[in-house]
Amino acid sequence: MEAVNNDRVVTVGAGNTLALGQTGGIQLITGSRSLTIGAPGNAGTLTAGTAANAELFLSNFDSLNTITINSVIANNSVGAVNVVVNGLGTTILTVANTYTGTTTISSGLLEIENASGLGTGSTAISVGPGGALALGNGITLSRNISLTGTGVGNLGALRSMSGDNTYNGVITVTGATSITADAGSTLTLFHTSPTTSVISENLTPAQNVTFGGAGTIFVNSQIGISGAGIVKTDSGTLVLSVSNPYTGSTTITGGILRITNAGALGGTGSGTTVNSGGTLELTNNLIVGAEALGLNGTGANNIGALHSVGNNSYAGKITLGSAARINSDSGTLTLNSTTGISGAFGLTFGGTGDIVVTQPIATGTGSLTKDDTGTLTLATGNTYTGGTTMSGGTIAMTGSDTFADSGALTLDGGVLAMGAFNDTVGAVTLRSGAITGTGTLTSSSTSTSAFSVQDGSISVNLTDATATAGLVKSSSNTVVLSGTNTYTGTTTINSGRLVLDYSGGATVLPTTDAVNLSGGGLEVLGGSSPKAITLGVLQTTANSGLDTLTVDANTALTMASFTRGSGTALLIDLSAPGSSLAFTTAAGGVNGVITGAAGGGNAAVTVKDSSGRYDFAAPGAGNTITSLKATTSLPASGSSSAANYILPANGNTLALSASETVGTLRIDTTAAGGTLDLNGKTLSFNLLGFLMDGSNDFTITNTGTGGGLTGLNGVFIYQYGTGKLTLNAPVTGPQTFFMGTGLIDWTGAAGNAGANWLLGLTLRLDGTGMTSNNSVPNGNGTGVLNLGNNGILELTSSDFTRAVGSGNNLVTFLAGGGGFSAFGADRAVNLGGAGAALTWGSGGFLASGNKLILGSPYANATVDFQNPLNLNGGNQTVEVQSPNITGVGGKISGAITGTGGSLSKTGQGILNLSGANTYTGQTFVKAGTLLVSGSISGSSAVNVSSGAELKLTGAGTVTAGTLGLSDSSKLSLEVGSLTATTISLTGNASLSGTITLALTLTNDPVDGTLFTLIDGASPLTGYDSGGRFAANGTPLNDGATFNVTSGAFSQNFIISYDGGADGNDVTILAVPEPSSLLTLTAALGFTLGLTRLRRRSRPHLTAVA
Repeated sequence: MEAVNNDRVVTVGAGNTLALGQTGGIQLITGSRSLTIGAPGNAGTLTAGTAANAELFLSNFDSLNTITINSVIANNSVGAVNVVVNGLGTTILTVANTYTGTTTISSGLLEIENASGLGTGSTAISVGPGGALALGNGITLSRNISLTGTGVGNLGALRSMSGDNTYNGVITVTGATSITADAGSTLTLFHTSPTTSVISENLTPAQNVTFGGAGTIFVNSQIGISGAGIVKTDSGTLVLSVSNPYTGSTTITGGILRITNAGALGGTGSGTTVNSGGTLELTNNLIVGAEALGLNGTGANNIGALHSVGNNSYAGKITLGSAARINSDSGTLTLNSTTGISGAFGLTFGGTGDIVVTQPIATGTGSLTKDDTGTLTLATGNTYTGGTTMSGGTIAMTGSDTFADSGALTLDGGVLAMGAFNDTVGAVTLRSGAITGTGTLTSSSTSTSAFSVQDGSISVNLTDATATAGLVKSSSNTVVLSGTNTYTGTTTINSGRLVLDYSGGATVLPTTDAVNLSGGGLEVLGGSSPKAITLGVLQTTANSGLDTLTVDANTALTMASFTRGSGTALLIDLSAPGSSLAFTTAAGGVNGVITGAAGGGNAAVTVKDSSGRYDFAAPGAGNTITSLKATTSLPASGSSSAANYILPANGNTLALSASETVGTLRIDTTAAGGTLDLNGKTLSFNLLGFLMDGSNDFTITNTGTGGGLTGLNGVFIYQYGTGKLTLNAPVTGPQTFFMGTGLIDWTGAAGNAGANWLLGLTLRLDGTGMTSNNSVPNGNGTGVLNLGNNGILELTSSDFTRAVGSGNNLVTFLAGGGGFSAFGADRAVNLGGAGAALTWGSGGFLASGNKLILGSPYANATVDFQNPLNLNGGNQTVEVQSPNITGVGGKISGAITGTGGSLSKTGQGILNLSGANTYTGQTFVKAGTLLVSGSISGSSAVNVSSGAELKLTGAGTVTAGTLGLSDSSKLSLEVGSLTATTISLTGNASLSGTITLALTLTNDPVDGTLFTLIDGASPLTGYDSGGRFAANGTPLNDGATFNVTSGAFSQNFIISYDGGADGNDVTILAVPEPSSLLTLTAALGFTLGLTRLRRRSRPHLTAVA
């Protein structure tokens, strides 16, 4: 025997027998070391007594150490030996034993690693309340067992500890019993006779059987426990594959209970209850009868408290005990109870498969939510009043009056397919998605924003039940209406674009309905053949920025009248062939220029004509709108205050010789650029401002002393040209409007304390006054900066630290969104200067749905937005318009937070998230590059669109629910010597088409190192339907070898799409060049470790041994 401070071994040589007394045994007391009887392969025999029915006691009272018996336990020379196990710890029998007596496990755990570990014959095996029998090493036990209790540490009276183990005897339950399988192991219970129960019980009162553990248990024979039921606990899976006669209830408190037989849940009288964290899963095309079902929670791993795979139906009454989820992940799940679904809680339907509900959802004040990509068909009228919310997939109606009249309807993605049916609901909100069909959707809301739309399309007919409901368009996105809408309220466009599509023949809006532009745009689409369309009054809200009205091809639009709010401009786009606009009542104008106010006003209306040129708007024949087309060139002196002038740039400089007052001025740089030198004189605009159009650059400068640009009510500066307008002259007056689509480079010192409006274009600012909270006039003015209509302030000489607000030295965000850019050097934006947290839709920051722009098309540096941002539950967008060049674009170093909603990256440029971001909504990379150098730690899903790139650098990490990579998208990661940047998922990754895998080596990888690129919690999808990563232009099949070269580093890798210990990961194994592989293998003794996975016959890469 070895020293007492080491584990001890009793050696019993081959052919030798260790014989103990008639009631002899082996005991390990508390505080002892582990004890082994017999060396493996040379262990001899262990027995007890010299008479029949001797008892061999194996007593381990030390829970931290084990007794391991490698010797064969045999009968004595006279008769059978009975084995008794007790204590607190573990005893392991490793070999086939030959004793024929009974086995009693009174307490402690007995683990057997051989199918004959409990001897031979058919004598009794019993497990007492404090004992446990554990199977290990992938064995089959074919003996009857008497079983009771929950085992040592409540880990199971019958327990599969390792490997895939099988039991094919009869388990007789003598008390409340637990059967478990540890993580990574399976336990299969069956009896060779189909009419014999593998688990039986005849107790009064009857006792439930509990199945638990983190592994998988298959019960392939009947559970015959009359009067009792079963309980499923823990995180593992229990599979019931036959019809069971037990009559008690079924309770699922954790993990998955999967049934592959319609009668697997026993008699229908007691029902099934799924508690939070548990899942009842239907597979194998089942038709389940009237088994009452109680549902709670979102299920194991959020797959649903009720989860269906394949075509299944469930006819039992469903009652919600709390908010619950039902998912179908393939085929169709039909819920056809005669009594419907009840329980006053929220119910969510999801999954990639379809669900049909044939009876009413009568959950009172509970709500209905639809997510994921599948279709939910509601085949009857429902009475729940808590509202309906969609974020994905389709809800299909098969009849009218599907929803309760008062419940709100919210689409945050997905499609509501109404067909030809009609319905009445409460308020309707379309954040994204579509409402399709030819029926009528009526809102019972009395709000003027009863129909609130942000992004998507509606083809049904919208109407109201109250004669007050209106439609409000918000967010920077586009909504298309194509039905015959008859709601009676006003149509208001606060942001983005609302398209009225008449091409299908519908009268989209009543001919008398008013349209109010309040920071957004209206587009009217007639169709492929000429069409006349009539609408009501067109009005613009005061101080709403640059509104737009677009008339599409072959469309003659007539509106009742036009009223412009002060501080607002309107752009009318008539560039499409055959488009026209007229007003029944003439629009107000002065000196041939439309002002939108009868008898006075300013030149705040511009038009884009059929040649694509921009000009001030003028009245034409029959109250139509046309271009002003001024023909008189601006003189050096002697202008008329009533005249409208043109300055056709010819490459020369026009220097003023005297101060002038004009009506309007149009600068045309189509043929060439040029310069206007104020020469110390004042150019004043009687009708507010001037306009530039053309492809060449133009400069307004002032080489003299004094003078500048001014206007009685301020100056409107329109820059619609593709050439740059350089403004190197003072601009004075109560306010200045910078509007259009191009670039203005403002280099002159203004000294203007008035408000500045930046609407639509990019204003490159070389002064400092507009960037800070400086109360002293300095640089380009200290009045409030109003930023909207996608306007961009491009910083060159200083950072931006103004706080949010409406007063002097502050910044106000208007409708339509906007943002910042950097030119010449990297710049920072820190609103308020102290890193104050900002919330979309609150506190004066951008309205929810309005995009934040970081990086203009002209940027050549990075702008860093340093304030923390809260998404506030909305679908928010960050757009980067700059070129996709390293070191150029936008960065958000403040943390992005918030519950729900989503974050979308748009624009061709690079957005770097360098903060610790914890928002929980989805992430959409729709265009350009989303670079993560910080962290995304809570996003429910990351989706990368075709042509877009997700890139991780340095310490960048992404932890999300799922990852979706579209065809032609790109995933860029870094690989070092031993580690790589990794995307970690609580769900799975999905591949669609061919995705570019761009790896950068930051060091020389060590051969034989396994790098995890995507760490999934469930298997990757899309590979079997053609989804592949591609390297060096070549799609990579599983097991393919490819090379990565970065500067001085070059390395070959083998890719696996089902890598990692769980088979759910995308991994790459660093391997040597082929010429050195054999030499290195021989020298280091490693292998590539190619093994096989059960779920797919493809190589599975492991790290080098």
